[in-house]
Amino acid sequence: MPDEIVIMIIAVVGLLGFSIRSIVKVVMDADIRKLELRHGAQSSENAASSSEIEQLRAEIAQLRETTTSHALSLQHSVERLDHRVEFVERRVSTSVTAESVQPETQQIGVRR
Repeated sequence: MPDEIVIMIIAVVGLLGFSIRSIVKVVMDADIRKLELRHGAQSSENAASSSEIEQLRAEIAQLRETTTSHALSLQHSVERLDHRVEFVERRVSTSVTAESVQPETQQIGVRR
């Protein structure tokens, strides 16, 4: 009888050992898979972040170019208006001078 008990104990220990080994292997594989997924997610996040950063840089460059273009256009418009105002001021000053030189005459039937 003691031989049978020893054989049973060896069988139980062997089965438990094999089961424990299998459980540890499954847990270790799961941990490795988690780490791989986490690393892969970080890599894809980094790639996505890099792509978004490049898109933002391109958009900022475009906005700078547009702003510069609008500023130059505005400056050109201001210069044109300045020239027009100078032209009108010269015209007004010469007409005021011409009116002051001419004596005021009144014509019958002509309204002013």
